[in-house]
Amino acid sequence: MAATPALAQQNRPAQQPARTEAQQGQVIIGRDGWLFGAWEDIRRVDIRRTREVARYINGAVSIMAEAGFRVALCVTPTKARVYEEFLPDDFRPNADATARYGAVLEEFARGPALLVDHATQFAQLRRSQRDALFFKADIHWTPAGGAAAAAELARVVRERGNLPAATRRGTQLGDMLTMRYDRNDLAEMLGPEQQRRFPFENFRVRRIQGAPQGVGLIEEDGADVIIVGNSFMQTGYGFPPMFSNQLNRPVALAVQVGRFGPYTTLLNYLRSDLFRQARPNLIVWHFLEGNMEVMPDNPGFWGSAAMPQRQFTDELRRLARRA
Repeated sequence: MAATPALAQQNRPAQQPARTEAQQGQVIIGRDGWLFGAWEDIRRVDIRRTREVARYINGAVSIMAEAGFRVALCVTPTKARVYEEFLPDDFRPNADATARYGAVLEEFARGPALLVDHATQFAQLRRSQRDALFFKADIHWTPAGGAAAAAELARVVRERGNLPAATRRGTQLGDMLTMRYDRNDLAEMLGPEQQRRFPFENFRVRRIQGAPQGVGLIEEDGADVIIVGNSFMQTGYGFPPMFSNQLNRPVALAVQVGRFGPYTTLLNYLRSDLFRQARPNLIVWHFLEGNMEVMPDNPGFWGSAAMPQRQFTDELRRLARRA
């Protein structure tokens, strides 16, 4: 069976870094058919900046907590971290890149958010399951990776989230479907001849009961749990249906393409009819590990969506209090 999970534009910055020896434009060509995004330059990670960004996000979570919202932070580890052995020799992580995810968790643990160490989880999954966690020639995680992350975060929410009893059932999942992923967004950035070297992959995904062909959208009006994120959080990549299933309650989605960034995406949700019509009991705020280097005022990543740091926090406070 051939199908593609719902796609958006790639989660890459608005302005691309300069080409290096390991890069073909925006793409790092690794070993054994693996491709990586060049904009996630793991050779130049600065742990001090990482900690600064994480503390800033903690401040934003505290604003939401003061307004009565429970927040869970989901940080997707970089593909380069999870599949480091396939990186080329001239694109290796520096010491700060290796330590970055741990530093993020250390800083977030000082704040009020619920969180999961998905980097350790994915390292363990690579040893225990056969399904790939990322597509080889695409920036996104596979439905197996998304579903695994969702199940673990849902476990933490069940244990510590103190959500009220659900009034409706969550997404019902069935057996596994084997499907073909018919787009490789990283390979598409290469020339036509190079693209032929990166075939489409098969993947497995849980059937969504009641959805056409077993997959589909689950965007729910009136849900008290909302996922705010980028294209990794689209239904076809496995996270939302598994999260809804494991919490056994409806989940709504506020998803925008990666170039908007996590800050503008959150504000846009808080301005939306979706938010005005249903006050959430839990906001899942999604980040990519690479976002931990970037403040909201960085136009190189967020383009026209960039804004001063103070503007973001002031607007967040205003919108949260309005609820």
